[in-house]
Amino acid sequence: MPNLSVETTVSTDRVLHVVLPLEFPVGAVRITLEPIAMEADQGFHPQTDMGRCLWAIRQKAIASGMRLLSQDEVLAEVRQRRGESGK
Repeated sequence: MPNLSVETTVSTDRVLHVVLPLEFPVGAVRITLEPIAMEADQGFHPQTDMGRCLWAIRQKAIASGMRLLSQDEVLAEVRQRRGESGK
């Protein structure tokens, strides 16, 4: 795996939260950071009232510095709150 592209958020205290896949090699790496536009006019346009509402909530969370969870992190949190064993 020579290259890896990850999109994440940087919190207001400038902490970067990234979980690398287990296959990623251990050792020296070069990390390049660049800001990405996270606005609705950058190609994504919600099609429903619910989608527009959720998109607005997401944009507000990003603007406030909230760390967005990956799909795996969301599912792990749901399992934990349900009291399920680590699957």
